[in-house]
Amino acid sequence: MHPNYKAVDWVKYSAELGNKLHQAGILADTHISSLALLDNYIESLTCTIQDTTATHAPAARPSPSSKCWWTPELSNLRCKYAKLSRIEFASRSSLTFAETRAQCSVAHNCYNSTLRCTKVAHWKNWLKDITEDNIWKAGWMAQSQISDGSTTCIPTLFDKALDSSILHEYTTAAEKQEVFK
Repeated sequence: MHPNYKAVDWVKYSAELGNKLHQAGILADTHISSLALLDNYIESLTCTIQDTTATHAPAARPSPSSKCWWTPELSNLRCKYAKLSRIEFASRSSLTFAETRAQCSVAHNCYNSTLRCTKVAHWKNWLKDITEDNIWKAGWMAQSQISDGSTTCIPTLFDKALDSSILHEYTTAAEKQEVFK
């Protein structure tokens, strides 16, 4: 998790960082005469800043609907595919249509294969680093039925008698299909 810098009290952060830098002997006017001293100075400075950040910046909680697996590479491939798709559409009645269609197809395949590989790699890493809290989520995801995530378009159908009592209820897709036939 990365720090949520929006929730930091910067006055307290600055005060504590100043105290920790002073205690560690990290001063702005320090004379650095060798590479070893520079490395030590930078390491001390970095550790002090990271320690203060860990104390004052709470961990960010990403939205559960965010695409944690999305990468800048996917953004570039998607833009490239979209651009070639527009060029293909514009050239549909010209002599270069076959060539632009082939280029667009290659870009589409590259984007889709990278997208699938990224999602699989993210899933594997998530499973590798799973915690006790997430074990139940993993079990639920593994056992749930594969769907497109949408709700059923056709609601439950009922066969009613004249007195409005329910004779039969059709809930599955196969039963609804038979009713419509």
